Amino acid sequence: MNRREAFVVVTATAAAWVFLIVLMNPRGEFPMMDDWIYHRMVAAWIADGRLAIPDVTQMVAVGHVALGVAVAGVVGLSFEALRLAMLVIGWLGIVAVYAACRAFGAGPGVAGLAAATLLVNPVYLTMSATFMTDAPFFLLSTLALIFYARALEAPSWGSVAIATALSAAAGAIRQPALILPAGFVVALPLRHGLDRRIAALAAVPFAIVGAELAALPIALEAAGRLPRDYNLPLREMMRHLRAPDVEWLSFSAKRGLNIGFHLGWFLLPFALLVPLRRGLQTTAIFSALIGLAVLATGKVAPWGSSLLYDFGLGGVSLYDVAVLGLPHLPRAPWSFWFVFTIASGIVVAILVVQWGLTLGDAFAGRDRRACALGVFALLAAAGYTGPMVLSWFYDRYLLPVVPCLVVYAAIRRDLTFTARRVAASVAILVPLGLAAAAAGHDYLAWNRARWQGLAFLMTRATPQQIDGGYEFAGLTRYADGSDWQKPAERTFLVAFGPVPGYREIARFEYATWLPPRRAAILALERDGVSSSTRTGAGLRTADR
Repeated sequence: MNRREAFVVVTATAAAWVFLIVLMNPRGEFPMMDDWIYHRMVAAWIADGRLAIPDVTQMVAVGHVALGVAVAGVVGLSFEALRLAMLVIGWLGIVAVYAACRAFGAGPGVAGLAAATLLVNPVYLTMSATFMTDAPFFLLSTLALIFYARALEAPSWGSVAIATALSAAAGAIRQPALILPAGFVVALPLRHGLDRRIAALAAVPFAIVGAELAALPIALEAAGRLPRDYNLPLREMMRHLRAPDVEWLSFSAKRGLNIGFHLGWFLLPFALLVPLRRGLQTTAIFSALIGLAVLATGKVAPWGSSLLYDFGLGGVSLYDVAVLGLPHLPRAPWSFWFVFTIASGIVVAILVVQWGLTLGDAFAGRDRRACALGVFALLAAAGYTGPMVLSWFYDRYLLPVVPCLVVYAAIRRDLTFTARRVAASVAILVPLGLAAAAAGHDYLAWNRARWQGLAFLMTRATPQQIDGGYEFAGLTRYADGSDWQKPAERTFLVAFGPVPGYREIARFEYATWLPPRRAAILALERDGVSSSTRTGAGLRTADR
């Protein structure tokens, strides 16, 4: 990649990313999803110089907290400042995907489509607007992918050292950083044969990152700071593997299908490049089986997703919807999600069949380069997805799989652009990008209204009297070992709509881009509550 190409990539992706961010409007001094946990850790480090890890933390997160401290040292500690830093890191992740594809041998067009596919991904855009571990881990693991690719092409201690350092930095954030070094152990000897030098080069990243991940919990436990939920999904997976039962196997099968659905729509724009010269019959049969399964079960997207819901995006934890299940959120027609599910299933069928044929051709033709790159990418993808099949599934955890699958396509020499394919890609990329920005905009808009409502209630009640959702509970009531998610009284609520047994005392309107266009967060008080139970003065009407 020359300077001119790099300049075009940097400016084009930056312009598109800033455009989506402006549309999304990520302002607001409030937490989103789990980022209150990491904000809390950063604040403790700054205030006391200590690493205070809440029990609900499952990830290593040490490196992530250090990043937050660095950001706070420059611009001060706030949710908005941390969010802006993550948006910059999100953009760098897009550029890194382009560079990774080029490192694996893809042409500029293929690499550009891969980067654009990530750029318009709604989950990626939303997670880049939170101080969660996803964006930094994605960037570091994708940068490591570039140097592993270079080492596979021309083994050198320089490339391996950089790849190892990047994987180790990712390992200070999340445990799956070990996946790429594990794939490299297999791929490098497959590419260059096995001698002492190759064996040493292949083993070093795995040994160093593995030692890091083994030492971190030991050091944290010795210091009395190992969180209760550390490695919880892995512990759950091992528990079920030791004593599997029918119910767990059924759930695992469903999670596998769910992962396939998500990867299908994650890669939908990119899949248009894959030529269908062979395997058409197998692809058609596979697609038909997916369609029949959808029709037979009536199960269509979205299901089992931690971010995508019908009809929007983001973690929804307000009492009326998350606990009572009241129909206060808009819903798309079943036909829309049926088409969406079938399209995702067809993409999965195409990719599985065509990439299977590609890898088979590589082994049959004794193409060591194609074999090594393909095995490395697919082992990495399997490493990221396999534990989710066997334990817990989070759609955002699939983001690191995307570069692994798009770089795998680089071993194909017949990925070409035609006017029809370009038009089809644009017809998907543009609406998907606008939908991602709209969904992110609406998520932030109702959160701004939610926190306005909570500020209103906090003038007349304590946090133990207010149910404001998961983030509010964490920010105001969290303490290790306590039942912090449930308020002591639930005298007041913020909700998307009316709740039986409560009366509206204020509303905070907000505009949405997706239906219904206008909506409101309601501040509710339990029926029969006397004024003496309130800590504040008389109620007032909220600004609208």
